[in-house]
Amino acid sequence: MNSSFVRLATIAVLAIAASSMSQDARGDLFTNDNRAPGPSYHSQNGVTFFPGGAPPVQLSFFDIFVDINDRIPPPPPGNNVSSFFDIFFDVELDGTTFRGTGNMRVGLNGLPPGEPVIRSLIDTEMLSMDLLGLPNGVMLRESPTRQSLGRYVATDAGQGNFRIGSFFDVFTELSLDGGQSWVPASGSNGGSMRMSIVPEPSMAAAGMLVGLGILLTSKFRRRKSNELHSPESNNQQS
Repeated sequence: MNSSFVRLATIAVLAIAASSMSQDARGDLFTNDNRAPGPSYHSQNGVTFFPGGAPPVQLSFFDIFVDINDRIPPPPPGNNVSSFFDIFFDVELDGTTFRGTGNMRVGLNGLPPGEPVIRSLIDTEMLSMDLLGLPNGVMLRESPTRQSLGRYVATDAGQGNFRIGSFFDVFTELSLDGGQSWVPASGSNGGSMRMSIVPEPSMAAAGMLVGLGILLTSKFRRRKSNELHSPESNNQQS
């Protein structure tokens, strides 16, 4: 393989990957499915709980995956919908990851008319959340007294595709005694966790492109090394 071609191909691959990851930085999901809420959300920050008489508990990350069969079309402007969604989750408490199932109830509020017809703009609120799969006595829920608000924006990207941006600011509470007492989260964002939509397709594309770039670079280096240590190369040097 020509070394100049390998270098150019590697540069092109890494440039495309960087472009793809810059789209991810905006928190957008590109998909042909504009049903709400988004298919998965990832926490952007951690929170800490301070239960009385026990050491602090760190909630490091929280991932939510919404059952694809439960998601619904965005409500039209001026319409409100409240619906339950089955979820799968990954959560890390004090360095240990737990996985389980649960459900959450989300309110979707189609905003008044005035937005461009190519956009669906929806105010969202996580109304409740119940999780199964945590250790005995440990429970985590969405706060029943603080609003976990968010937004969902679906923009027509053409050819049946949509650019989706969405987030929730979730206020959580922790119980270590099976729900007899609850402790609210504390943190830099007033105790809320910013749950942002996961841009799965572009992240996957970026990963493949970066991997291809590394593979091409590795092949080029091995080829050069083999050339330097080949008998023909040694004869030329002598």
